[in-house]
Amino acid sequence: MHERSTIKAVLLSVYVLFGQVSVLHGQGTDFREVTWGMSRLEVMAHEESGPVSLDAPFIYYTSRVAGQEHHLLYGFIEDKLVNAVYIIVTQSPREYRYFKKNIESKYGRPKKSYDGGSQNYLFFWENERTEITIRPGNIRECRIEYMAKKFKPLRANKEKERKQRLSDELSRAY
Repeated sequence: MHERSTIKAVLLSVYVLFGQVSVLHGQGTDFREVTWGMSRLEVMAHEESGPVSLDAPFIYYTSRVAGQEHHLLYGFIEDKLVNAVYIIVTQSPREYRYFKKNIESKYGRPKKSYDGGSQNYLFFWENERTEITIRPGNIRECRIEYMAKKFKPLRANKEKERKQRLSDELSRAY
């Protein structure tokens, strides 16, 4: 435990020394205490606990939100933070409404919504820099996704490259 604290202190010191604290640059934060475009090290310096996994292109944490177990994934492309996802294990399929109300209290009514209940819902919000979506995950999961608007083209290019690689692999296999 002491080793994690030391590592976190060193990471935070390096982060501050290089003057990259978003507040000093006049920017707010986009998600929790981080800003879109931060590096993996910068994001890790802002989290209280150590990551469960550093599996590229993600940093994976576990924690609790409102008494609920949840998983937190930070997604990176070219060492830039482009999205974050909460995956919340729910006790009831309709618990997503609780999370929807919490997000509404911060961002207002959804821009788009569909509420078919249980495993058939989708809510979408946005602000100047972020798109937020609540949707079902696997059984008994609620996914809350935050995506950086400014990195949409980068994400689209990476997805296109991924699909091309899959297509190429299938072509070679047959």
